[in-house]
Amino acid sequence: MAFVHITDISQQMLDALLPRWRQDPTMRGIMEALAEELQEVEDVITALIFDRAISSASGVLLDRYGDLVNLEREARSDDEYRLAIQAKILANQEGHLAKNVGNVAAIFFDSTTAGARYYTLPHAHFQVSVTPDSVLSAEHIAQGLKILQEMVPAGVKLAGVIETTSNPYTLDLPGFGLDLGEMSKVL
Repeated sequence: MAFVHITDISQQMLDALLPRWRQDPTMRGIMEALAEELQEVEDVITALIFDRAISSASGVLLDRYGDLVNLEREARSDDEYRLAIQAKILANQEGHLAKNVGNVAAIFFDSTTAGARYYTLPHAHFQVSVTPDSVLSAEHIAQGLKILQEMVPAGVKLAGVIETTSNPYTLDLPGFGLDLGEMSKVL
């Protein structure tokens, strides 16, 4: 259930009154005075909730979240660390199944235009291939692959590949051809 910040407590309280009491100036005054105090409480609670969410946490609070999932900062910026924490949480929630590695890879590498490609290979192997770009550094990719390695189940092998260039064998372009270069990845 999502949290909703109520910004119009006064109006909601007045709307909840019986019609005959809405017109009474004394009752309106009491309701507006109560609503003013309740609105302050609502605003403080909302600020506490949103300021402590992983999506908006920073600094020491973000470090505490990292401690909870056993993930060190390692000189990461707040944005990089936040993304790593979210990927680690998802990795812990998803369970150690090979098919869930693709879900975690999508979270951790979603900032890149090249993205991550996930391949299931025969004999309990799979591969995650990522191409660095201006947003996603090779170091960031290596940290993401480390998280993915930790969630791999026993007996399954993960090959993490950091590609230095994009695939030179694109057989066609969007709107032309059959497979948007998928065949060249197989060859």
